[in-house]
Amino acid sequence: MVLLAITLLSPLPLGSHRPVWWMVWGIVIGLTTAIYMLSGRDAASDRPLRLKYYRGILLAVLPVPLFALLQSLPFAGHLPTSLISLPDAVTAALPNSMVTISIVPGSSLVGALRSVIFGLFFLLMLETASQSDRIRRISFVLFLGVAAHAVLGLVLLKVMGDTAPWGEKEFSLGAATAGFVNRNSLATFLGFGLCLGIATLMERADLPQTRTGRKSNFLNVSNMENMVLGTLVGLILLALLATQSRLGLLSSLAGGILTFVLMQARRKVGRFRLIAQASALVLVTLVATFGLEGGGVVDRLLFLAGDTEGRMDIYRQMLTMIAARPLTGFGWDAFAPAFELFRTPPVLIAAEVNMGHNTYLTLWVELGLVVGSLPLVALAMIARRCIQNYRRRTSLLAPPVAAMGAMLTAGLHSFGDFSLEIQANVFLFLAILALGIARHRGETDVVAKA
Repeated sequence: MVLLAITLLSPLPLGSHRPVWWMVWGIVIGLTTAIYMLSGRDAASDRPLRLKYYRGILLAVLPVPLFALLQSLPFAGHLPTSLISLPDAVTAALPNSMVTISIVPGSSLVGALRSVIFGLFFLLMLETASQSDRIRRISFVLFLGVAAHAVLGLVLLKVMGDTAPWGEKEFSLGAATAGFVNRNSLATFLGFGLCLGIATLMERADLPQTRTGRKSNFLNVSNMENMVLGTLVGLILLALLATQSRLGLLSSLAGGILTFVLMQARRKVGRFRLIAQASALVLVTLVATFGLEGGGVVDRLLFLAGDTEGRMDIYRQMLTMIAARPLTGFGWDAFAPAFELFRTPPVLIAAEVNMGHNTYLTLWVELGLVVGSLPLVALAMIARRCIQNYRRRTSLLAPPVAAMGAMLTAGLHSFGDFSLEIQANVFLFLAILALGIARHRGETDVVAKA
C-alpha cells in the first residue's frame, strides 16, 4: 500500500520533480525499507531477500550512485588533465573547477542519493511481488491510478479552464498536464498506463467465465468489467491526445501496439492475421482519437521540422561535451551548468537547455560513456527477464508484456525528451518493471530446485 501510494501520489506535486519532494519520498522509502527489514528479521529470519534472484541487475546499476558520489569528492587534481578537461575560455573563470570531477558537486551528491532512493523502491517492489495474486492486484491498481490521472488531466483542461492542481499553469497552456509541469511528462506516464491497461484487459478477457445456463449471458459481470476497463483505456488515449505531445503519442502507441501484439501472439493467432489485426487497431485508434481530440497534435506536427532543427543543435553540442570528457562526465545532475560552458550559437535560448531533451545523451554527458551506459545494460537485462517470463508462463502474462511495452514507450520517448528523468515517471516505470520480472514463490522454488 505504501509503494502504491508513492507511485500514484507522486505525480500530483509537479511530478515530484523538485528537491523537496525527492527528500519527502526519500524519507518515506527509507523508513519503509528499515521497517520491512527489521520486521522481516523478526518474523522470518531464515527467509532470504528476493534480491538474490536479481543480483546481476543490481550489480549493473550499483556503480551509478557510487560514481556520482566519487564525482563529488575533491580528488580530481590527482587525475590526468585530459580526463577532466574544460573549454579553455572558461578554465580561468573557474579556479576551483579541477577540485572535483563534477562541476556542481552538491548536485551530484543529491543525484547519488536520489539513485539510492530509486534502487530501494525497486527492491521493495520486488520483495512485494512475491505472490501471483498480489502481482495481479498491484498491476490492476496501478492501471486504475493512471486512469484516474487521465481523468484528472481532462477535467482540469476541459472543465476547470486549463488549470493545475496547485492553481494557474505557466507551461503547456492548452494541453493536458494533470499534476505534471509539462505535456510530455504526463504523456509518458499515460503511455505506461496504456500498456498496463491493454495487457490487463486482454488477460482478463481470456479468463474462463462461469456459465449460469446453456447460453452465456453477454451482460455478465465479467463482460461488464471488461467494458469498464476498455472505457478506461479509451480515456487514457483521450488524455494522451489532449497532452498534444507528438513524441509522447508516437511512443505510447508503439508501446501499446507491442503490448497488443505480444498478448495476441500467445493466443496462437497466425502471423498474417496478427499483422492485419494490429494494422486495423492502429487505424481505428488514429481515426477515433484524432477525430475526437487530435487537433492540437496535428497543429503541433506542422512545427515539427523547426523544433527538430533546434533540438539537433543542442544534441550536436552535447556530443561535443561527451567528446571532451568521455570517461568522467561533468557530474550527475550537472547538465545545465555544464552546457553553459560549451554553449555556442545557434543555441541561444536558455530555457531550451535546462534539460538535455535526450536521456541517453544526458547520461553520457553527466556520467561518461561507461557508467552512463550501465542503466541501459540493466534495462537490457530486465528485458531479457521479461522475455523469459513471457515464454515460460502459461498465465500471468500481463506484467511482463506490459513491462516490455513500457520499455519501448520509455525508450522511444527518451530519444527526444527528458520524461524519464521526472521522479513520478521513474517510480511508475520501476514498479512496472519489477512486476514484469518478478518471480512468485512457486516459480522461484522451481528454479531453486533446478
